[in-house]
Amino acid sequence: QELAGKEVSFEVTVKEVARNVLPELNDAFARSLGIMEGGVEKMKSDIRDNLQREVVARTEARTKQNVMDVLLSVAKFPVPHSTVENERQNMVRQALEDMRARGMKIDTSKIPDGVMQEEAERRVRLGLQMRAIIRKEDIKADDAQIKALAENIAKSYENPELVVEWYMNNPQRKSELESVAIENNVVDWVLKNAKVKKEPISFESLMGQQA
Repeated sequence: QELAGKEVSFEVTVKEVARNVLPELNDAFARSLGIMEGGVEKMKSDIRDNLQREVVARTEARTKQNVMDVLLSVAKFPVPHSTVENERQNMVRQALEDMRARGMKIDTSKIPDGVMQEEAERRVRLGLQMRAIIRKEDIKADDAQIKALAENIAKSYENPELVVEWYMNNPQRKSELESVAIENNVVDWVLKNAKVKKEPISFESLMGQQA
């Protein structure tokens, strides 16, 4: 209140002015990123390959999500309440475990009743719809498809052969990849038997830089 109507001035001393300096794009820079052979050309090739894999992965993920949304939109049947509730409790438990793993303290008494109910019902309904298609069309996945998924995951590792072997020789991990392969086959079946409209998408939107 004492300063009201008065001019106030401040003196600011600048100690340092900094600006971004981009490193020179050369073999030394490539070595600093762990690329010991091939230099900057190898670095560019790796970046290009990684971007191509990411574009393919995101495009396939968007297509799969669109297919799942369509399947869900025509799944008008009732779903068992007990199954939905079990799914909801599993989702809540997993969410709590994830938050605790990140060091977050959760007061479970403040979790609202019925939280994640809608998403749980969505998962159950979509799962039943998928199983109905898989059973009716006898959709399966073979070892070649499962191995292809393992090889795609292994591309980002230093010893991809060992990663592929680990997936193929681990029953639980192989089963997880089999489920993904079957889902992919369901998506392929839907795309072959439905009217598909292709729409272009910009690289920025695909990579999540635009809404």
